[in-house]
Amino acid sequence: MKAPQNHSQSFHPTRRSFLQSTALAGLASLLGNGRLEAELAGKSSHPEGLPPTDSDVGSLFPFIESQAVKGEFPLSFVNGRFRSLRNWKKLARGKLLELLQYSPPKCDPKPEVLDRVDCGDYVRESILFNTTPDIRAPAFVLVPKRGPKPAPAIIALHDHGGFYLWGKEKIVELPGEHSVLTGFKREYYGGRSIANEVVKQGYTVVDIDMFYQGER
Repeated sequence: MKAPQNHSQSFHPTRRSFLQSTALAGLASLLGNGRLEAELAGKSSHPEGLPPTDSDVGSLFPFIESQAVKGEFPLSFVNGRFRSLRNWKKLARGKLLELLQYSPPKCDPKPEVLDRVDCGDYVRESILFNTTPDIRAPAFVLVPKRGPKPAPAIIALHDHGGFYLWGKEKIVELPGEHSVLTGFKREYYGGRSIANEVVKQGYTVVDIDMFYQGER
């Protein structure tokens, strides 16, 4: 299957062309039997207005198709409108905050280390810091002992499911872990504490309690 050619693009792959080709390849593998070619040619092989019944993504197919193929989403980076990743980020982030009706002013984070524990290969810090002038968030920071400093950092976010009793503890290994939390990790995280898996690879990990979960 050949993706449609765009002769206005440079021969050298760009971030957008990579995303477009990946999306097209993914759709082709999901559809199979030449269906993507028919879709791109405007020759739908399924009834108008109905999603294909043999797609692995089921009812999500129209949404994926609209972004990856039809370009119906004006702020999708794969639709070819944007030439600058920086400009796209600025516009897309602004639109997101507008829709969320959330645009807090910049503030001094005022970090405070409450506790520091040597965990062998890394150090675990319990901290507080401001995310807005009025909101102070609790977090764990895992800092690897080995490797270059400053280490590359990752913000690791726990799930947003209906299990609110714990937050950041869902992805960090702690001594004396409650059996209920251990069971939750086994079911939803493959029994792993993913923040610990990441710090072992040399990354500093910031693990924050989400709204209404854990200490918040």
